[in-house]
Amino acid sequence: MAATDLLNAGKPAEALVLLQQLSREQPELDEDGYVAITLGDCLALLGRGPEARETYAAAAVVHPQRKVEIEQKTIAIDLAGPISDELIARLRKSAAVSGEEPSVAAWQLARALQKRARDLLNEAIDSFTRAYESGLAVPFRPCRGEQWPVLIDLSRQLSLFIGRFEERWARYPQQPLLHDETKPGATADEGEPLMTEAAWTIQQPDGRRVVFELLQPEAKAPPQITADGRPVNLTPDQTALVRAYQQRISEILTEMTPAPSGILKKETTP
Repeated sequence: MAATDLLNAGKPAEALVLLQQLSREQPELDEDGYVAITLGDCLALLGRGPEARETYAAAAVVHPQRKVEIEQKTIAIDLAGPISDELIARLRKSAAVSGEEPSVAAWQLARALQKRARDLLNEAIDSFTRAYESGLAVPFRPCRGEQWPVLIDLSRQLSLFIGRFEERWARYPQQPLLHDETKPGATADEGEPLMTEAAWTIQQPDGRRVVFELLQPEAKAPPQITADGRPVNLTPDQTALVRAYQQRISEILTEMTPAPSGILKKETTP
């Protein structure tokens, strides 16, 4: 009980000491495998993945009735680290045969694939950069001014998204965060200041011009958009995209705004 209280209080290192003592001195008390599994949980929370994996494996041998639960905890460790081809293949196989609704295996596969997408995007940036710097890609140099900034920003945005997603997932690890569990357009940065007004004109395929205006009186309120003065009703997905791109444009404009005299502007890297 004391170890559980410490773990719930965010003190896995202290809980680990008590659980190790209990496991060493009175192993017969751990009939349901709680101590063995929680030992692995403490190690995982402390960033000691290999040790946690070994602890879970040993617990699965002694407590086979909890094998499924232990497998899920091992996958959680895998998802927290570099995403391997073996992990993706294993999750694809599980997702294909899973009968759960929604499928936990499919949700885990999605988490792994989005991290792999980020890794592949960063690899593409590195490869393009090496080709450009080698001088062999001279015919493609004009593309550098358009492609590099977009690729780098895509990587940055994807990394931020994954970080926010994983942070929220850590608070609700037992089930996927379904779309309707959040307010339409809600983001992890609701408290940050957003652009209050914006206006732009687009040209339709038939040549007609439409003036769009955006108003957001409060940071937490959904954006209000009009087209030629008429309100535009956005779906929740469209609202989320407008907020995300609106915030990104604000960040870019802020980065390019000269700092006031006497104030050093903080440098940022992609």
